[in-house]
Amino acid sequence: MMQFINIEKDVSEFVSNLEAVFGFGQALAVSDAVYSSKWYSYRFSRLKATLLLMIQNSQNGITIKAGGLVTINADTIVKVLRVAWSACSILRGLRQN
Repeated sequence: MMQFINIEKDVSEFVSNLEAVFGFGQALAVSDAVYSSKWYSYRFSRLKATLLLMIQNSQNGITIKAGGLVTINADTIVKVLRVAWSACSILRGLRQN
């Protein structure tokens, strides 16, 4: 019973930090906003180059390395949540039997 509570606590802490990780997906919104500003029509070539670099860098996306080994992004979070939900469902089913 105590192990199940600890797993549930860990999953709830993980989900509470989920919002911060999905905030990284907004990098593509920056790219779209800069492109929509008609950057190509500006007269200053230095400004054009800067905006072009902003578009290019924001399309790469932002990832976090956990311990330098695992890349954490939205796909990783979805996979972890699926495994955690499956484990909780199995434990709950075993507890009811």
